[in-house]
Amino acid sequence: MIYDAIVEQQTTRMLVGDLVRVIDELDNENYTLRLHPKHPGNDDKEDLTDYYKKLGITHEEEEEEQITYDGAEDFVRKKKLTLDEYERLKHLNEAIRLGIKRKTIPQTLLTKALTADELKRIEDLYDVPHYYEILYGDGVPDLLKVYTQKVAKADFVYGQKERLRPKTPRGWENKRRLRKKAASLYESAIETLGESWSVADPKERNDIQVWLDTTIDDDTFTNPDKRFVTEDGNVPRVRGSSSRHSDNNPSRSGLPKLSKTIKRKICVYTVLVEAAVQLAFDLPMPEPVPIVDSESARLRLKSLLNFHDSHTEPW
Repeated sequence: MIYDAIVEQQTTRMLVGDLVRVIDELDNENYTLRLHPKHPGNDDKEDLTDYYKKLGITHEEEEEEQITYDGAEDFVRKKKLTLDEYERLKHLNEAIRLGIKRKTIPQTLLTKALTADELKRIEDLYDVPHYYEILYGDGVPDLLKVYTQKVAKADFVYGQKERLRPKTPRGWENKRRLRKKAASLYESAIETLGESWSVADPKERNDIQVWLDTTIDDDTFTNPDKRFVTEDGNVPRVRGSSSRHSDNNPSRSGLPKLSKTIKRKICVYTVLVEAAVQLAFDLPMPEPVPIVDSESARLRLKSLLNFHDSHTEPW
């Protein structure tokens, strides 16, 4: 049994780093601002590495942001397991293997692998809203819904105009007519946006601004020098728009995925790693960190597991 326990501990040590990387990937997938898949500035084939390079983020910079732990060398000290702990560690490793494959872990397996407190911690993590969930979780504000509908109608007419390839005077006249109609519809949409802005309270104005890819203020609707060139479709767009007129910068017009399924996996995988490391090793535990948001929980996990990549020598 002693040999089997050592095998499971070594297995834990090899697996947890892979699951931490999966957690990071899921976190990036769920909470990174991205352009709409059909946006002309979006490349469906690009992977995360290329995406981050475009944003000026490198792997080395990400490594520098990770929290280090001065006592990391003590993490590799073996702990003598009881029979019950050995059985639970086997279940934990089984669950971690499923997590590395990004699979949903059966509740029956979680019940065997985790204590009641650890199961509760999953729910506690899940209930803490991510910053982007607070900003975008409720969808487009009501004050912008009529505006977006009008912009969509104007885009449709503008698209008709763009697709026309006139060869006759009548065809050119029809194209000019569609251009004027689109400009009129865009102008109506801007008027609607101005009306919504004028009646919005400070919180509602902040919500409107958060959802638009263009900064607006009172002068936007009163100062002629700041008027939008509506005939070219140059009007503010809501985040997540697939229009070619929306900003190509994901930080201005992108939306995070905010999948509840992915969030649940992140929480489950996080607790699995914490439980496995604490069970398999004698740890000089850092001071408990209160769960303020999902980012603090993610950084705590990294600090707990920083030993994995820096200690690769065999036992």
